[in-house]
Amino acid sequence: MRFQKHQMNYYSIITLGMNIVSIIMGIFYFVIGPDLIFGVLFGIILVISWFLDIGLVLLDDFNLIKSTPTGKKLNRLGFGYIGFQMIALFCIVAGIFLVNADWMTPLIQYLLVCIGFFGFFLFGSILAYMNIKILNNREVWKFE
Repeated sequence: MRFQKHQMNYYSIITLGMNIVSIIMGIFYFVIGPDLIFGVLFGIILVISWFLDIGLVLLDDFNLIKSTPTGKKLNRLGFGYIGFQMIALFCIVAGIFLVNADWMTPLIQYLLVCIGFFGFFLFGSILAYMNIKILNNREVWKFE
């Protein structure tokens, strides 16, 4: 799957924007609480953002020259994001599971959920920003 340089730039900018919107909407969701229309819109944006992040990791894997140090770092950052997704999902599930535990303080419960939830989008934002930042480095990409 070959992308042009400008297509990769647009994809990275859209991914960065969706991650930032997800972070902002997540803050509003925790402050406002579950609202039907806001919750549905929030869920749609979350799913789109997750798929964009995973797509960015795959596009990086196909288009990076991994023999260069910068390409190797960006590729490792992308697969680190995939590994972090597993840890973040565990934090979210553990936090939700511990909500029903009477012996656990609510601070730890909500902290686990927030670390897992906001970690997704913060890490995805860093990955998208790094893509935008080194997109002009011709030694790193397999663009025509």
